[in-house]
Amino acid sequence: MARFHNPPLARRVGEDLMLRGFLVTETDASRVDVILMGGSFRYTSAFWQHVGALERSAGGCGWRFTARTPESQAEVRAQITRAWHAAGAPTAWADAEAGAAIESMVAHGPCPSLHLDDPGAGGGAPPG
Repeated sequence: MARFHNPPLARRVGEDLMLRGFLVTETDASRVDVILMGGSFRYTSAFWQHVGALERSAGGCGWRFTARTPESQAEVRAQITRAWHAAGAPTAWADAEAGAAIESMVAHGPCPSLHLDDPGAGGGAPPG
C-alpha cells in the first residue's frame, strides 16, 4: 500500500536511493510503496537485501523473509531509517517510513504482489 508521510519529502531524496539501486519509479498505483513530492517509488529487492530483510531462497528462485524475530525486525527498521536518513530524509520521517515499510513486509512477506522479481526490481533506473 502506498504511503505518503507528512511533512512531504522532496523527490531528490528518492532519486538518491534510486542511484543506489534501492528504489525505482513506479506509475502503477497498485505497486507504489512510498510517495514523495513529485514522484512515486517502489523498493527493489536490492534494498530489502541491503537492510537485511530478504535473501534468495535455496536454488536462487524466489525470496525468503529473514527478519522473523522482533529483534531482527527492529534491526531491519533501523537499517531502513539509516538508508533514508543517509539520502537526506529527516530522522523522524525516515523512522516513520521504516516502521511502515517493515510492517508491510511482515504482513505481506516477499510475495508476488511485491513485484520483487520484476526486471526493474534489482536495480534503480536513472532519475528523470
